[in-house]
Amino acid sequence: MNNVLKYFYYAGICCLLISCKKSESDLTTITVVEFGTNKPVPNAIVDLYKVNDCSGWFSCTYYKTGEVVTNENGVVAFTNEVSRIGIRASGYFEVRESYPYRNIQLDAVGKVKMHCINAGNYPDGSKVSISFYGNNNGDWYKPVFSPAQYNYYFLEFVVNKDSTFVTDAVGGQMNTIDWSVHDNVGTVIGGGGPLQILIPRTGVAELELKY
Repeated sequence: MNNVLKYFYYAGICCLLISCKKSESDLTTITVVEFGTNKPVPNAIVDLYKVNDCSGWFSCTYYKTGEVVTNENGVVAFTNEVSRIGIRASGYFEVRESYPYRNIQLDAVGKVKMHCINAGNYPDGSKVSISFYGNNNGDWYKPVFSPAQYNYYFLEFVVNKDSTFVTDAVGGQMNTIDWSVHDNVGTVIGGGGPLQILIPRTGVAELELKY
């Protein structure tokens, strides 16, 4: 190989290495794990969003640009241009919106059997609201646990004499429970808590609540 060919050969190798290095530096890598156990969550779907418009500090809108999937180690990489991410995985509460931190912790979906007993005197049409808070504070900005927001799961039902529900709660950790009763125009007319109950990772916990 003459000197000219050697020059272009090595120049090409250098350009390739520089290009690869640049591509890696343009990527964000995150690991998705289960809260409490740090067990990797494979096959989690990570929704990618970019900022669309901001009319104030907390009033930005975003649009989805695509999605990627974590590998068997719970790891996935995506472009640094991503502004927000959402994460969905079977058996876990959804993270609807989060900053793309290096490590994201998902809360397992647990079950609790609630025996709710009406011990008060409430007007017709009143509703009971029960909130289950887990121990995973995580990113304060992320709305989790559909259909509610932040770090809790939310149950609501119309007041009656005696009700039994099997509902979702935050699995594998202690849950703090608050409850309130509000009339048909939304005025709070009763409430209580906090109560605490350990929700197992598998199986169903049981709790009696008098409101």
